[in-house]
Amino acid sequence: MGPCWEKNIEALSKKYPDIAANLKLSKDTISVNCFKSKSGHMTATAKDLESGREVFLHSPEDPVAETKTIVDGLELKGGELRCLVGMGLGYLAIEIVKRKLPLHKLLIIEGSFSIFSAAMSHVDLTEVLNSDSVTLYVDKKFPFNSILNLNRVAINMHGLPITVFEPARQLMPEFYTNVIYKLKEEGNSLVGAITTTKSIGLSAFQNILDNCTEIVKSANISALEHSMKGRPAIIIGAGPYLSEAIPVLKKWAHTALIVCVDSALPILLKEGIKPDLVATVDYSFACIEKFRDIIDKLSDIPLCYVEAVNPLTVKLYPCPIKFFLAEGRGFLASISRFWGKWATLPSMQGVAHMAYAVAVETGASPLILLGFDLAYTGLRSHASGMSIPVTIDLENAAWVETIEGEMAPTMFQMLGMKTGIEYLISFYDSTPCFNANKKGARIVGAPQCDLEEILSKTEPPESLASEIIKNRFEKASKPSSQDILPILDEKLKIIYDVISQCRKTIRNAEKALKKIEKDKTVILGAPEISTLNALKTVLDIYEETMKNVAFADIYEINHILDGLDLDLQTDEAKLNVNEKELEAKDKVSSEMHMIIRSMNIRIDALKKIESYFKKLHERLDSEIELKKSIEKELNPKKRADFLTRLGKVYLNYGDALHAEQVLRQSIELDKTNADTYVLLSKSLSIQLKHKDALQYITYAKKLSPARNDIKKIFEIEHSWPDRKLNDATQFMTLAGAGYTRLPWAFRIISEVLKFYPNNTRGKLYLSEVNRLMEASKKRLTLIAELIDGDEQKIIERIEELTAKEDFNLAISVANILVKKYPKSAIAKERFALLILDKGMKDEAKKLLIQAISLKPDRPDTMVHLGMIFAEEGELQEARNYLLAALKLNPNLTILNEALGDLNYALEKYEASIDNYEKFFLANSNRKDILKRMGDCYFKLGKLEAAKAAWQAGST
Repeated sequence: MGPCWEKNIEALSKKYPDIAANLKLSKDTISVNCFKSKSGHMTATAKDLESGREVFLHSPEDPVAETKTIVDGLELKGGELRCLVGMGLGYLAIEIVKRKLPLHKLLIIEGSFSIFSAAMSHVDLTEVLNSDSVTLYVDKKFPFNSILNLNRVAINMHGLPITVFEPARQLMPEFYTNVIYKLKEEGNSLVGAITTTKSIGLSAFQNILDNCTEIVKSANISALEHSMKGRPAIIIGAGPYLSEAIPVLKKWAHTALIVCVDSALPILLKEGIKPDLVATVDYSFACIEKFRDIIDKLSDIPLCYVEAVNPLTVKLYPCPIKFFLAEGRGFLASISRFWGKWATLPSMQGVAHMAYAVAVETGASPLILLGFDLAYTGLRSHASGMSIPVTIDLENAAWVETIEGEMAPTMFQMLGMKTGIEYLISFYDSTPCFNANKKGARIVGAPQCDLEEILSKTEPPESLASEIIKNRFEKASKPSSQDILPILDEKLKIIYDVISQCRKTIRNAEKALKKIEKDKTVILGAPEISTLNALKTVLDIYEETMKNVAFADIYEINHILDGLDLDLQTDEAKLNVNEKELEAKDKVSSEMHMIIRSMNIRIDALKKIESYFKKLHERLDSEIELKKSIEKELNPKKRADFLTRLGKVYLNYGDALHAEQVLRQSIELDKTNADTYVLLSKSLSIQLKHKDALQYITYAKKLSPARNDIKKIFEIEHSWPDRKLNDATQFMTLAGAGYTRLPWAFRIISEVLKFYPNNTRGKLYLSEVNRLMEASKKRLTLIAELIDGDEQKIIERIEELTAKEDFNLAISVANILVKKYPKSAIAKERFALLILDKGMKDEAKKLLIQAISLKPDRPDTMVHLGMIFAEEGELQEARNYLLAALKLNPNLTILNEALGDLNYALEKYEASIDNYEKFFLANSNRKDILKRMGDCYFKLGKLEAAKAAWQAGST
């Protein structure tokens, strides 16, 4: 052990005992040779004993000066989470920690115990090991997700900057590639989650409360518990393979429980197959579009939905048998006892996961996945017949391993679906799961099966699954409106109290700000006693109020506050970062303003929730009273009036289907009330039934031609075609429209022309969208043809494109080639050379390093990488790669010229002469090389030899 070992190991054992324990036991294939640099600081070379690759970890001249230069160029920012992948002897980490940036977090990931052990032996790392701003991992596996989640504020502020210790990347390219890929993947996932939280948190909150009137009439999914024991469940997705399995489903579906995702429902109904349950989770407006074309066929197909699903979906779904899944927090938690048992299922990312979890809850076994291709099977994304067609973007597609062991393109959403299904298979490991697809992505944990073989051997059940589900729903406990109203009253009282506390905190903070403004001693950092007391009062009451907000258990507030609080925390972090630049007065004022802002966003959130609770209270209370009045009233006209008022109550809460039902009853009793027709028109408009809505508002206008409110509603409904075509315009002009948006535009335009076939603007748009779709299709067909075939065929096509100077298309194809053959060194090399011509040196270098790790015996790759290093001035690395290439292929004598130049620059004059001689022997016409040999002799002090070489080179 070296001179620094004892104090380093003592520090390591205190903070990282697991690493300290493993350090003495773990071994790897890296050999490290430490020695003093010219500056006196320790430096080292490292060699991978398996591959033979050897690198300088640090400068042999002055590693400390080299490190300072590197860190100067990193553009470190206060408050960021900096990932350092590889640490060498630790100089980079030491220098970063020395910079003492406020709130700076440094995540160090080292993959070699040998390198880390050498650093522990020869360099004092105690400042790094003891630092609270450092997190260290030394191993091959890391909990990336939990690490990054702990640093959400830093990532929200600065993203995820990654610094790679390049010498070690050359030594362990595969490890570095995997770690960097995983870091970026998890980082992007977290950034996506943060963005989603900010963008849909409020939507989720609104959806949950909007859905309450449906939820209270639905059964909890727990009502289905163990209902299907003894029979298999087929969980059906909308993938292309579903079409091939239709004959088997028609023959044997009655023997199993059929649970399908929402997008598969139109496909099944088209084939005459009625599922037992359909699952839906989509929070966006697109969800209802999956059902709209078949809505009249769904009256007896039960729905399973999550609490935050888009309200239109659950409210317009005609089957009264509905099952919901909710987290069981906030308002719904307060009334959960009225359902009896409450299902607690794992968190889910998509509809496939909902369908899977529901099937498990029923106790069915085994579970059989069908139509979950999760890849573009046969260059199709979904089975034919889906309501919303999806086009394929091959150029930006992800690629996934298939059942056949090859790679296939897919969309990133499908990858998320695959990961989620695999998690659920593992989570419910006691329930066997099989994959009935014979094509598509390989799903870990779900071995292939023959669907017909399993179903044909299943005993026909005594009862149909649909009958059991109906029976379970009817017997399930559900709350009544009378149960809910007192709980809403209680919640509203809590909200009023908490809002009052928040306002009190704001008043105190505003008083403190006034004192700060008047107190001149604050600038000197020594405020008066009265100012200090005012600040203490604010901080105390702020802390108490925050606790009271948490204890109030108004969970809905989290949906609204999550993203806002993250931004607030980010601003607070920025304040800490900049505190040195702020005067004491400014800093204290900023803290008070932060408190006021924090309270204000809580008041706004609580008032939103208050508004929804009041609205729900009014909806339920009015329904109870009006229903009583309707039952008692015998006079048809008065009864019609009560029905109209009830329809208005339903409509105010978005319950359009219930509104339509009672309003039609009202019209049967009284056909002269214009208000009833207006309300019915609105309810039909919400249900996206434009023609019917227009018909009833037109009739209302005839009944009361002078009413301005009716005229306005008529004008709005009459402008429906233009409003819809405006939506289509957005889908046609958005970036990437050719792949993901054009089908939406086509659907909207087609709907307008269905009702208004002579609409000029609609016909023009249809022509334009068809043109754009045709162009997209041609591009897709071209790319598909270019990537069809084996690796060699695709490379030949890339060469042809390059010869035609169609470089952009060649790069697109090469990019896909790398994804299609991720373990191909040639594919990575070819792609690297193409992007290198575009000036993308860093990306090219990474690809070539990966290529070498896959095929270390290919000299061409070594040459390309060596030349890049030479251009960048990394002479030692360039020399190492060119020497390795020459060793692999001694016939590459042409490399001796470049090696001679590199050795000369590195002051290795003897080696340089040897290289020049070898090159000249193979290229005797290149007499200029002799002059370079003369320069080497001169540097060695061999003047006679130098003169002779110069003279020979001049003749």
